[in-house]
Amino acid sequence: MKPAEHPAPHLSLTDVDKPALDIPSAEGRWQPTRAGIVNSWAWASEQLYFSGGWLALVGPNGSGKSLTASMLITVLLDADTSQTALSVSGKAAGTLTSRHTDFNDREDRTGIWWLEYGLHDPADGSTRYVTTGLWLRATAGHLHRAFFLTSGRVGSDLILEQDRDPVRLDTLAGQLAACHGEMFTDSKVLRGSLTQLTPQDERSYRQKVRTRLFAPLNEVQFEALLAVLRSLRSVRTAEAISPTRMRQVLTDALPALDTDNLTQVAEAMERISELETKLERTRQEAKLLEGTDRSYRRYLRTVAQAEAAALTAANTEFDDQARSLKKATDQLDTAQKAFQDAAQEYADAQSDISRGRGQLSADEALLSEHAGAELPHREDRARDLAAQATAAAERAQTAGTDADEAHRKAAGSRDDADAAQVQLTRISGDLRTSATALGAQAACEHLLTASEALAAARSSADATLDTAWLCSTRWPGRKTTSARSRSSTGRWAPTSTCRTTSAPPQTNSTPPRMRNTPAAKQPTRPPATADARRRNSPPDFTPGRSPRRCSARCQCS
Repeated sequence: MKPAEHPAPHLSLTDVDKPALDIPSAEGRWQPTRAGIVNSWAWASEQLYFSGGWLALVGPNGSGKSLTASMLITVLLDADTSQTALSVSGKAAGTLTSRHTDFNDREDRTGIWWLEYGLHDPADGSTRYVTTGLWLRATAGHLHRAFFLTSGRVGSDLILEQDRDPVRLDTLAGQLAACHGEMFTDSKVLRGSLTQLTPQDERSYRQKVRTRLFAPLNEVQFEALLAVLRSLRSVRTAEAISPTRMRQVLTDALPALDTDNLTQVAEAMERISELETKLERTRQEAKLLEGTDRSYRRYLRTVAQAEAAALTAANTEFDDQARSLKKATDQLDTAQKAFQDAAQEYADAQSDISRGRGQLSADEALLSEHAGAELPHREDRARDLAAQATAAAERAQTAGTDADEAHRKAAGSRDDADAAQVQLTRISGDLRTSATALGAQAACEHLLTASEALAAARSSADATLDTAWLCSTRWPGRKTTSARSRSSTGRWAPTSTCRTTSAPPQTNSTPPRMRNTPAAKQPTRPPATADARRRNSPPDFTPGRSPRRCSARCQCS
């Protein structure tokens, strides 16, 4: 290459190595793809292509490389057109008007700067574009500007020049309205000339660019990004850059910390310290919990093993019970079958018994007609009679013993009766004497007659004394009734027997209550006991004493 030749032809790549232009290579983020200038500064009409987001401006010093870069990168990002923002060194050096008119402020000139971004979406493989731009109009030393933002592309959706002249503002506004674009300007003249699109103020342009291209960065982060870009722009790449210089440039590019932000950072540091303390305590607690967890897991394993052993034992017991149930079921079936067999045998036995009973009845009927059929009954009758004879002999012996005892008692009673008759005779004499003295012979006549009858009863052992008649004596002043009936001997006998007197003792050995009963018809009685003999003895006589009067219970009066 000769010294007078331009280096561009020698820097061009072959068709094989040439990368794809105006197509974003990154996925998921915006990349600059194209840029262009129409009739501004030293550019007549030019398009610049980015490759993978990179653009190289090559030229000698003073050719306008830094100016072009600052117009495309910083001005079209934040709309800051101050001299400090436009200067590469950060010092005031020229205005936007002088840059646009190439330092000819009295020139009337219209120009456009634009920059296109592309985004490749890997989800559907589509590519989207956003075009940012600045329309400039210098008239008699005054500059009117309008920023625009649209999703249309220059060349297909936007026509920025006609016959090598930039389009008018109202024509650009119509194109923006057609592709849903927006325009931003603070010039009242330009606002009044727009009829197809309602412009916004220039401050909104910065926010729209940030939200469309640099989301999710906030305003502070976006400002820090722009500061870094301006600082890096001041470095001259043709000169050697030391690490210290680079560190100083990057440090100066960082924005100053706000007091509120410092307060928030300090509070955050305090919270971090507290969180570290809590984190250490939490780690210790976690360590303790890990130990507890290991112990608890051992406990769970032990419990699980115990439960598994219990379950195994229960399963074994269940199997045993199942086998026992099956065995019992088999035994039940066998027993039921045996029961059915036994029931059948029982029914057969009942049938045999019924037949046997019928045969027995028939045999008994035949046996009853036989001559010797009454022999067993007669033998039983003979045994019964023998037993009755033995009992009768025993009763006869007992009756003999009682008879002897009664004879002895009768002898004693006879002696008592003799003594009583002697005493009665004496009392009768005394009574007769007293009655004669008192003149009451009529009242005592009946009593004296009874006394004589009692005294006469001594000579006749079989005489019967009518005690009811004796007790029926009428006393003066007393009404007494007596119901008597005639006995078999021709004398009147009372209907009730008085207990105050009794018959004299009998001389024979037969008991008094059985004297007039024939011996053949006397029933056999058991021997009398001492109490029975005491009850049967006369209650009204006591040896050596006189007979008592009738008691109040006597029914003879």
